[in-house]
Amino acid sequence: MAQALYDVVFYGEVLAGFSRDEVKQAFARSFKLSDRKAEQLFSGRQCRLRTAQEETQARDYLRRLERLGARAHLEACASSVAPAPLTETNAGSSDHQSGSPPADTGRVPAPMPVVVHAGEPATEQNHHFRFHGSGSEYFRIWIVNILLSIVTLGIYSAWAKVRNKQYFYGNTELNGSSFTYLANPVAILKGRLIALTLVVAYSVATSTPLWWVSAIAVLVAILMAPFFVQRSLMFNARYSAWRNVRFNFDGSFWAAVLIFAGLPLASLVFIGLMAEQLVLGESSVLLMIGPTLLVLVMVVPYFIYWQKRYWVSNSMYGTSRFQFGADSSQFLRLWLKLLLCSAAAALLGGLILALLGALAGVSIAALGGEESRAGTALVVPLLLLVYVVIGLCYLFPFIYFSVRVNNLVYNSTRLGDFRLQANYQLLSYGKLVVINSLLTLLTLGLFRPFAMVRTARYRAGHTLLLAAAPLDGFVAQELEQVGALGEELGDFYDFDFGF
Repeated sequence: MAQALYDVVFYGEVLAGFSRDEVKQAFARSFKLSDRKAEQLFSGRQCRLRTAQEETQARDYLRRLERLGARAHLEACASSVAPAPLTETNAGSSDHQSGSPPADTGRVPAPMPVVVHAGEPATEQNHHFRFHGSGSEYFRIWIVNILLSIVTLGIYSAWAKVRNKQYFYGNTELNGSSFTYLANPVAILKGRLIALTLVVAYSVATSTPLWWVSAIAVLVAILMAPFFVQRSLMFNARYSAWRNVRFNFDGSFWAAVLIFAGLPLASLVFIGLMAEQLVLGESSVLLMIGPTLLVLVMVVPYFIYWQKRYWVSNSMYGTSRFQFGADSSQFLRLWLKLLLCSAAAALLGGLILALLGALAGVSIAALGGEESRAGTALVVPLLLLVYVVIGLCYLFPFIYFSVRVNNLVYNSTRLGDFRLQANYQLLSYGKLVVINSLLTLLTLGLFRPFAMVRTARYRAGHTLLLAAAPLDGFVAQELEQVGALGEELGDFYDFDFGF
């Protein structure tokens, strides 16, 4: 009996959580297509990307398309015509159909009913992240790093950063394999020296009495900040690996300028213009408060959204790109909830402080007035309580926003057949942050390495990788593709500008 053959048919559909424009761009990059050909593929008309494929080959091709975010279908085929690869010469041409019957080429038309749909729910296997480090072990590394950095006037800090990252990477495990950090400390030191030189030059330029020199220095600093962000993300990704396959980051500089400089600068200019109108008497305080609050409420969540999107959607593992499925409205809703939580926390804190003040006043009066020693002794614990209340009022909105944003970002991130899932909890994460903060404060910072280990263990314990395909096969394929492409990093990328 002849083996059943299938056609891979595409109608321009994308999987849930993917952007049509991003998938189209990924298609064009992967298959070397022009913009015109890519647009034809996503026009909604029927296009047969592969014909007369064996089932195993057809399903492998579907998985490749799913990693790009495209939804394709398998249709039974009775033809024995050899398949043609999707390239610039054949994509969207002879196989691109508009729904009208194709010309008679001797090929038996495939029946229209769909046999298999790409993107149908598949059984996912859970892969847990695990962290095996201990606070006492990392404390020894941490304290040695600090002492050597002090003795060497900061020069050893580059080696300290590598040791720190290697410890946390090496103790973070996924599916039985640990992550590795491969950066060269000398490269980090070079980047820091360059950054330090620029900071000194900026300080000197802004200290001169010439206003135009200061203005140029500020403008250059604003443009350099996105450059530092881009290169640091690129450096850290390219020197991070799992199972001998490196991560990558290819975000553009101009996108970083727009996100990290353009949006904040435009907001500041807008608020500055409103303040100028107020000073000149051409606007009232009420008229200024409205637009300023609008900027605070609307611009900040979009700024955070574009930051996360820039980081995730430009990151890669081997040759496969991460996809970011969240949209800006989700960040806007979280930001509005954060503002409500902050207002509620501030109100509660004010009521508690008022109550403490009233109790203190009653106690002082009962003990004989403000000039008594017993009454004066109550001032110190009262001040401590005030600081504790203010700190808790600050921590609560911070904890809420951190938990919600982390869950949103990770749950919206996928890599082909794999997706991340985070389940941070408000109560458990809040307990972690409060205990870490208090113990670090009480020990004058010596609890810091223990807090970092506890945080890393929490993050690993509350993050999963959900795999709809064999993980080992995917890694082996990426390793083969990376090996075939080769990896040459220019000297310019061997700088980490992060302090």
